[in-house]
Amino acid sequence: MSSNRAHTTPSVSVVNAVAAAKGVPPVNLDPLVKYVDLESLDDLLANSADEVRITCIIDGMEVVVEADGHASVSPETTD
Repeated sequence: MSSNRAHTTPSVSVVNAVAAAKGVPPVNLDPLVKYVDLESLDDLLANSADEVRITCIIDGMEVVVEADGHASVSPETTD
């Protein structure tokens, strides 16, 4: 991910992280809107406290988005 995170929205971070995990360019991803409302994600994190963390499952991967907009992807866990 770019070192310029301060100017990257959480939704762009999610798209980039999922694309990297799948090994494809972001433009080749299926629309992520069927998994998460990216605009609402941006709005929620823009108006949240530092301790907010959002987790969702996208195409069998667990995606965690931190309050600073950083997104990480790992295989889906089953508890």
